[in-house]
Amino acid sequence: MHKQTIVALVSMPGAGKGLCVEYLEKRNWPSVYLGGITVDEFERHTRQHSRKALFTRHGHTAVRKHLQAT
Repeated sequence: MHKQTIVALVSMPGAGKGLCVEYLEKRNWPSVYLGGITVDEFERHTRQHSRKALFTRHGHTAVRKHLQAT
């Protein structure tokens, strides 16, 4: 029987998930991206702010802090 390994990367934006995915894809691991909903919602709430400014001000908790304020 062939065993499959599934790795789920879950964390706040900017934590390095994308770098991990790039590393695994270079080693022929398939990937599925499900973060579009989170990205879309973040963008909708941050139109008046730049993403970089929010992360500079709030660090890794930028998304949570900004969404709680709205």
